[in-house]
Amino acid sequence: MKMMKWMLGGVISAAVLAQLGAAEAKTAAPAAEVVKPVAAPQLTVDQLMALVPEKLAEYDGKVFTKADFMNKFLPQLPDGKVPPALTKELFVKILPQMVEEMVVESLLRQEMAKAGFVPSKEAAKAYIEKRIKAMDKQQLDMLTQMITMQNMTLDQFINAQSDSKEMQLQLAMEQFAEQTFAKNIKITEAEAKKFYDANKQMFTVPADQPDTMRASHILIMVDKNADAAAKKAALEKINSILAELKQNPALFEAKAKADSQCPSGKQGGSLGAFGKGQMVPEFEKAVLTLKPGEISGVVETQFGYHIIRRDAPQRESVRPFDAVKTQLINILQQQEIGKAFQNYVQKLKTQAHYKSLIPAAK
Repeated sequence: MKMMKWMLGGVISAAVLAQLGAAEAKTAAPAAEVVKPVAAPQLTVDQLMALVPEKLAEYDGKVFTKADFMNKFLPQLPDGKVPPALTKELFVKILPQMVEEMVVESLLRQEMAKAGFVPSKEAAKAYIEKRIKAMDKQQLDMLTQMITMQNMTLDQFINAQSDSKEMQLQLAMEQFAEQTFAKNIKITEAEAKKFYDANKQMFTVPADQPDTMRASHILIMVDKNADAAAKKAALEKINSILAELKQNPALFEAKAKADSQCPSGKQGGSLGAFGKGQMVPEFEKAVLTLKPGEISGVVETQFGYHIIRRDAPQRESVRPFDAVKTQLINILQQQEIGKAFQNYVQKLKTQAHYKSLIPAAK
């Protein structure tokens, strides 16, 4: 749960996209003309800072000053330079929002400290480990897959996350939320099912395109520099699997999960839908010779030995509730927590008598 988006990239990105889109609409040239856009000169840090008033906001009897803003803003600039997309006009427009979010972060840190939630590596690590232990199988499988794709072990992942200052703050905020404004927020399975039933179009899986095919495979890898003994062992292994499948084709997914050395093995060997030219020639040729449901013999490619099953094209369908339940409950719960967070922030601002001192843009 990302509690705030006060970092430069988060504050600027949406505003930049909106502004660029509006500018494009206003300056579009007639079809008969070709107008080469003139890029505005990139602002320097000094030019940008000259646009910041000395006093920006009041809260808790204090003044948020230009120096306070610079201390938070300047370290976020990539390579210490102003991004080209950040124009003078855009900066002036989003300055009040950035100041407000910086003040809110300060107010949140004060409340967190009072409640004993101080960002630290030790606290972050303990919380991550606690969350992992509480995960259900689907959540744990998703996390494991993500970590594997990053070529990390679980311990390496936990250490990397807990080393991050931003993650330490985010996790401390999450724990604080659980004990305060989000304490009683819980989406039930019944509530998730009600949302699912009312919004089934959101869970529709589109049909495969006409020019695609669909297949699953089991792969026993062979390095291109492998010696004869290694190739023989791999061939014996794949032939053994093929013999089992000839006796019972229904074992394909189980054998893929157990024996395939392709990441697709975790999905029962499924490669999903793909078009012509997306697979190596030997693999594609083998798929094209099969009818849906048929299983090939051993197919050799540069990656090793495959057993391929051509799968039927996927028609448009709606994912069943049980397949999306866990993720949907989490999403709906985060939405409710987000609403509670905004209410809590408004309460903090009111209690601190927050007031912007930035003159209205002309």
